[in-house]
Order: sequence, then structure tokens, then C-alpha cells
Amino acid sequence: MASLVEVKNIYHITDNNEYLIVVFWSNMLSKISKSAIETVKSNLSKYGNVDQASIVLINTDKYYVSLQE
Repeated sequence: MASLVEVKNIYHITDNNEYLIVVFWSNMLSKISKSAIETVKSNLSKYGNVDQASIVLINTDKYYVSLQE
């Protein structure tokens, strides 16, 4: 598993907020992906300070397509 620093470098994430939430999602699992994103949004609004957090959504479809080639 990659560290947060590695993920930020791979995906060129330059955000410096106090909290960084990275969600990997896929169109193949759209229901689960939408649910995960809604859960993050809900938890941030209930328990977190939205101004101190950034959410980065990373689509993984190209990765799965490349496995079949």
C-alpha cells in the first residue's frame, strides 16, 4: 500500500489543508462508489470542519481496463 506522500506525488495533489480525504471510485461499482462519497460528505458535515478538509476523488476505471489488455 502506498503512503499518502506517494499517492499525492502519483496524482499530483498539491493541497495543503489540514485533512486530505482520498476516495478511489469506479463506474463498475457505481452504487458502492456513490455511497462511499455520500458517507464522506455526511461525516464531514456532522463531525468535521469542512473548511479544513479536502476531498480528492480518483477514478480507477482506466486501471481496470488496462488489466484486460
